[in-house]
Amino acid sequence: MRWLSACLCCGLIACTPKQLTLESLTPNSGPTSGGLPVRVVGSGFSTTAAVSFDGITATQTSWESATSLLASLPPHLGKAGLVDVRVDEEGVSPATLPQSFRYYFGAPGFTAAPDSPATGVDPWFVAAGDLNGDDAADLIVANYTSANLNVLLGKGDGSFHPQVSYVAGRSPYGLAVADVDGDGKTDVVTGQYGNDPLQVLYGKGDGTLEAAQAIATGAAPRAVAVADLNGDGKLDLVTANFLGSSVSVLTSQGGRKFAGAVSYPAGTGVRAVAVADFDGKSGPDLAVWSETDRKLSIALNRGDGTFQAGDSFPAGPQPYSGIAADLNGDGKLDLVTANLANNAVWIHMGSGDGKFAPGKAYGQSIYSHQVATGDLNLDGKLDLVIANYVATGSVGILLGNGDGSFGQEQKIPAGKATTWVQIGDWNGDGKLDIAASNGGSNNLSILLNSSQ
Repeated sequence: MRWLSACLCCGLIACTPKQLTLESLTPNSGPTSGGLPVRVVGSGFSTTAAVSFDGITATQTSWESATSLLASLPPHLGKAGLVDVRVDEEGVSPATLPQSFRYYFGAPGFTAAPDSPATGVDPWFVAAGDLNGDDAADLIVANYTSANLNVLLGKGDGSFHPQVSYVAGRSPYGLAVADVDGDGKTDVVTGQYGNDPLQVLYGKGDGTLEAAQAIATGAAPRAVAVADLNGDGKLDLVTANFLGSSVSVLTSQGGRKFAGAVSYPAGTGVRAVAVADFDGKSGPDLAVWSETDRKLSIALNRGDGTFQAGDSFPAGPQPYSGIAADLNGDGKLDLVTANLANNAVWIHMGSGDGKFAPGKAYGQSIYSHQVATGDLNLDGKLDLVIANYVATGSVGILLGNGDGSFGQEQKIPAGKATTWVQIGDWNGDGKLDIAASNGGSNNLSILLNSSQ
């Protein structure tokens, strides 16, 4: 019997080779600085098991049982994102969980680029797009007082070519960047602060724009959005009309033709509009912010690009702009309001049926002029970036917790009277950077993500 036991795996009697399996990690994300205890659950583990993250061996691996290991996360400075996790044992095939752990930057840092590109007078809005097809992000600026647009072509290294200016109505304000006429070239649409028509500057595909074409809409179309509202594959236009107390829809007829504006009442002093599917039923809906009425109104799409009134609710003391985003990852869109007369942004959590919870304040920004969202530290959770419209100017950053709540605000110096922020990867390093327009210093602050 002793001889028989010794030969169980010698081929005289069949046996099953030992196997390692990996099932889950808790937690499944951690900082690039390392040091986080990560519990690895699977089977077949022995005291000689070793855990590695993206090929980097854990600082320490402790055996807890045949189904559990505790690994100390190794540092992975300079790289964030999803990585493979692997368990090795001598004489046994390794087990791998592909793309199962996410490294993130614990505290994102930003460094001002060497240049602060000049703009026109009173740059109130900055947008991004690729106007010349070189895969480098370009910036477009609407200058309220000098009545023009600036195009700053990106070099792809975080710097930009000097501005090229275009006439764009008497008081260009909001911007939308998209291929409006469907010719494969990026166009620019700008709203107007005063009672003037919408302006469309069609792109030539080489980084230059045609002369502006006026399109009649509601009075003082201060914000503009572009979306396919009726599902016909053509992009339509939406404007928030401050003096008209309405939103207007201009349905594309194909190419550069649009039907006459159809306007919907939306409260007094309509300042901003966001277009997204809030109820999951009939295509993109509208969220409309009214500064004078201090409210947020929802207009639901009937499925054909026409709209019916939904709920309205308070949006803070002076709602100046807003965005839609899924802040807690539940697949339902939420809304964020920037309040110019309040030291915070308001978060309105969505229930997926076109309804939203009352706003909850986050941050300590001073004169929150506008808010944008993106994953700044690459932890898979959306963060907020705020333009602080004060004399000294600054950009506020609120890191998201992934559940719709946010941490303490971090402020980054910018130019004077920061009016707008745009997020994008200006230098191609895979990290989101910030461009801030400064109405008091007539320039842009280019803030490069220097997180490690």
